[in-house]
Amino acid sequence: MAIFWDDIEILRVLDECERGERSGIFNGFELMQAIATQREVAITEQDYRTFLRELSVESNEGLLTWDLTQLPSQVRQLHPNEPQHYLQNLQNMTLTIAGRDRARNQMVELPWPVPGEDDGRSIPGLLIKDIAVSIQQAVGGQDDFRRELEFLAESGISSENFPETVSSEDGVARQTMEQLHRGASAQRRELRQFIAGWLEGALYAAPSESEHKKLVDALARQGWFVKDGRLVVGERVRGANRAGPDIARDARIAALHPAIREVSQRPFEAGEPAAAVLEAFKAVNNRVKDRSSSDADGQQLMARVFRPGDPVLYIADTASETGQNIQAGYHHMFMGAMLGIRNPHAHEHFPGLDENEALEQLGFASLLMRRLDDATWTGDG
Repeated sequence: MAIFWDDIEILRVLDECERGERSGIFNGFELMQAIATQREVAITEQDYRTFLRELSVESNEGLLTWDLTQLPSQVRQLHPNEPQHYLQNLQNMTLTIAGRDRARNQMVELPWPVPGEDDGRSIPGLLIKDIAVSIQQAVGGQDDFRRELEFLAESGISSENFPETVSSEDGVARQTMEQLHRGASAQRRELRQFIAGWLEGALYAAPSESEHKKLVDALARQGWFVKDGRLVVGERVRGANRAGPDIARDARIAALHPAIREVSQRPFEAGEPAAAVLEAFKAVNNRVKDRSSSDADGQQLMARVFRPGDPVLYIADTASETGQNIQAGYHHMFMGAMLGIRNPHAHEHFPGLDENEALEQLGFASLLMRRLDDATWTGDG
């Protein structure tokens, strides 16, 4: 007859080990044997799988952690489909604070979530993993956890929230974020500030443009949006075709280039979309003036700075025909933006501009600003 594994019993055996009241348990297999011996029952082949499943549930609930033996790449890797072998390689099994409280039957009252910002809903583990992977790629922490730790510390993560042991499979960022997510209101707020800073480009490193869009969209589907430097709750976005502009608005604003979002978000949310668009294209104009040190303005500025054949700012490598076409195309786009969008807005020719069209125009300004991030000035060397 299969053994029923009790979650509290597992936690209490581990707690006894940590207190020094029990010894001889060094991996998941020995933990299972200790509980079976305590019950005076024999283990069958089926019990390995059910015990591993119970351990996985408790780990996913944030009650315990472990390290999995790392094998050389040329050796057959461990897999849960071989539960006995897998259990033998679960090492350093440790209770979390929540796991110790559960084992000792202690009830801990956590502060209420922050109204209007955090209603206690979950950020899916796979999404936290995606954020962690983008951080690893940006800071080069895949093979050096110290770089991840340094980045997290410089980004404002408290050292007491770092994991005691680091899994080479998960990495520091993922383990830290998961630990914060399982914590109380203050820890969740720290996580939400960190994620917002990562997405807004306010930290030492930032996600790529494609990663940024993917993460913002995934968070929006779960009802999380960046606002005032924090991740806050809102209505879940259920697909592009079903989400109206009001529901998807926060996600679309969050996806804008930081410089565009900075100047346009306040007037946009104040119900002045035309003013938001004007500020966005003024920012593009001023950025080009600063980069080129030109006295010209608007359409004349763009015509002079991006002119094909002798540009001051290179949007593309003009050594190839394709690069020349790209340069010429953006030459017209920058000129058109000033002539067809900035100037009419400055003279109030768009009094009835709705939010959706304004967001599309802000997206265009964001695109131009991102091209300026990558532009090469003839004086750059």
